[in-house]
Amino acid sequence: YSNHEKAIEMADYVIDNATKPTGKAHYIKAFVFIEQGKKLRACKLLSVSAGYGFTGAATLSKAYCK
Repeated sequence: YSNHEKAIEMADYVIDNATKPTGKAHYIKAFVFIEQGKKLRACKLLSVSAGYGFTGAATLSKAYCK
């Protein structure tokens, strides 16, 4: 059980149970996918995160998802 898997599991828990999503959990999950080289999955999550107003996601998306 890697740290990446644990981080994804924890982010999924927050995403599934948050009453007011902020996009932060999506951002963290996207960051894990970036570290794993899974660009498409990361960019989709960064888009969702930015849609919730998490500003760090928009910045990272512009730099990474070109």
